[in-house]
Amino acid sequence: MIKEPGYRLNVGLIVINHKGKLLLCKRKNSNNWQFPQGGIDHNEEPRDAAIRELYEEVGIKRTICGPIT
Repeated sequence: MIKEPGYRLNVGLIVINHKGKLLLCKRKNSNNWQFPQGGIDHNEEPRDAAIRELYEEVGIKRTICGPIT
């Protein structure tokens, strides 16, 4: 993990459904697209932050969640 002053640790998610389709989210007030992402709260594990952000950002309750290795 990179811990730089002025930056909040965060997680990014790559979401692929059972048909192999990839989820990209359009940013508000912009023509840019991105993967769902968000900050890690104090004393929160990255995996827990990823599950929380997935629901907060796009309303998906996870069924499988794991790192890409």
